[in-house]
Amino acid sequence: MNRKSFFEKLKEVIVLLAAIGIVLLFLSVTHIGCPIKWVTGISCPGCGMTRALWSAVRFRFGEAFRFHPLVWMVPLFFPLYLFWERIPGKVRKGVLWVIILAFLLTYLIRLCSGGDPVVGIRPYEGVIGRMFQKICDNHGGRL
Repeated sequence: MNRKSFFEKLKEVIVLLAAIGIVLLFLSVTHIGCPIKWVTGISCPGCGMTRALWSAVRFRFGEAFRFHPLVWMVPLFFPLYLFWERIPGKVRKGVLWVIILAFLLTYLIRLCSGGDPVVGIRPYEGVIGRMFQKICDNHGGRL
């Protein structure tokens, strides 16, 4: 990777971090939390990651792992992104599959355990479920 493309990648990482900061600010001001969970009532595989990262930044690592067990992977994404073109194609594909499978497996374990305070399936708590309930209430429970 030549010097210019490294700095271009670094600039992209900085822009990405700024965008994440803006989204986090919006979510904290609106108190929405996870947008997917807010709309559907169903947690996504990344649910809890924002809180986990915030806890890790404050050196509360136990709390961070309770919010999302894969929080330790996030710092690895930035060097991976910066040097992505230097990594052979088969290795890149393998890395992507490992990340995807790790998130899906962790998600399924958290869903099936039933005791996870962050991850759950509660469609009646989402915007869609509440709207559906309101419609049913307005029609005497009949559609």
